[in-house]
Amino acid sequence: MLDKLCLILITTSIILGCNSAVRIDNNSGKYLFIAHTYITDTFRQRMDPRVERLRLDSFDLVFLGGDITELTTIDTQTLYYVDSVFDLQNEKTHWAIGNHDNSNPDYIKKFTKKPLNYAFYKLGGVFIVLNSEEGGGRITDNQLQLVNNVCDTLRESGYIVIVTHKLLWLYGDSVLSPLDSLANGQIGGESWEIHANRFQSDIVPKLESQIKTHKQVICIAGDIGINTNRFEFRSASGINYLASGLSRKIDSADNVLILNKNNTADTLWWSFTHLDEDRKSVV
Repeated sequence: MLDKLCLILITTSIILGCNSAVRIDNNSGKYLFIAHTYITDTFRQRMDPRVERLRLDSFDLVFLGGDITELTTIDTQTLYYVDSVFDLQNEKTHWAIGNHDNSNPDYIKKFTKKPLNYAFYKLGGVFIVLNSEEGGGRITDNQLQLVNNVCDTLRESGYIVIVTHKLLWLYGDSVLSPLDSLANGQIGGESWEIHANRFQSDIVPKLESQIKTHKQVICIAGDIGINTNRFEFRSASGINYLASGLSRKIDSADNVLILNKNNTADTLWWSFTHLDEDRKSVV
């Protein structure tokens, strides 16, 4: 059970434990979120070729939002291919796995040397990576305990980012639930869909308590791209919900999400950048 509650140490990060404080880091930072990168080709297991050309060295953190190839963990050969693009063991690479990555999830732990649910500190913020395939995407007790441990012990971090594959936060919110058609997997009972879950009922109140202490809260998900390739919404309580994913069609409208932190405040600002329009800064 302990590995599911892991709060890991990244080289320049501070471990988040039950009684630990988090220090402020006033350095600037640039983070990439990219998801739904596969093209429909079960035989070859490839990503969008534009993803293979990404220049990742300019980013301090790289978040994979799931569905990397059509059957990412069907064999280790595919993982070696993904690793050649994203350097999975790198301390800056983090993977919120999707339903297309879930054939053998233990392969991901082997290649990344990271658990599937964990939290870490970096550049003035706390990041929580959740496996939205675990427990049918309903938010397990272990995942809820992880979020509670972070929120209950957080002191001076300026922002919190929760990264998932599925848009779990669409379920159970009167404003967001009717928008579920934007997700690749809508609210329903199939394995690829958004199931009834505890994100809004149990996690959001914890996040709202952090907003009251002047922290910025951002939830990012990657199961998007077929019906629309970007989503941005700010709730009445101040939670920022973002989603970004590719279309599988190598479309000129495809975008990635880039988040930036400047060195004057521990907050983030972001933009959706088209892969085909900004080659100098993205590819």
